[in-house]
This record gives sequence, structure tokens and C-alpha cells, in this order.
Amino acid sequence: MAAVKLDSDTFEHFIEELGCDPLLPDIDGNTWVHSLALGTITDREYDFIKKNMLQYGLRLTRNKDNRTALNTIKSYSGQALGLRGQPNFKRKIWEWFELKIQQDPTFLDAPDDTPIQKQIKASDL
Repeated sequence: MAAVKLDSDTFEHFIEELGCDPLLPDIDGNTWVHSLALGTITDREYDFIKKNMLQYGLRLTRNKDNRTALNTIKSYSGQALGLRGQPNFKRKIWEWFELKIQQDPTFLDAPDDTPIQKQIKASDL
């Protein structure tokens, strides 16, 4: 929740001091990156995503529908401007994700789940 609200201090506290998983998914397998990808991405969201993906060595993960945040961004790429004329940074984060994938193919979660991922998605753990 701290990530979706762009609360860096709380997000960092949960990870660094409490040892929380920065990509802990919800019941549908969505992470905070998936959630942010659904809305308009302003410069604040763009900076937050990029900073935390780099800082914690995060990668794009797949939800139960086998979709990454990048898939979501691509499917909503035709969104108009945000509130008060704020430009939508979806294209910019899309391009950054694509660059990261070119630099490191493991940045993008594999299309097939590992056995542990299958158990998690099936709620067997």
C-alpha cells in the first residue's frame, strides 16, 4: 500500500527494517508495479517505479493472468493526459522497461512459472 501511495519512507522501512518482500503480490498475483501500471503514470510514479526497481534489484513479475506490468502498460498505451494536463509517463516507463530487458533479459519474469511460483499461485503455500 505504501508503494501505491508513493510513500517512499514507509516503503523503505518495510523492506529495510522489517524485511518485507518489495514485490509481495496480492491474491491475484499483482504487485505494486502492476497497480501503478493501471493508472496514469505521472513523473512522481515514474520516478518512484524506476528508483525502487533499481534500488532493490526488482524485476517485472507475472500475475495469475500471466501478465506483467509492462503488458498492462502496453494495453493502456492509448490513455489520454492525466489530471490538470499532467503528461502520462506510461510510454516513458514502457521504454525504460524495454531498455532494462535488453540490458538484462532476466529483468522480465520468465513466461513459464517455476514450481514454487505455481504453488504460490495455487495458494498451496
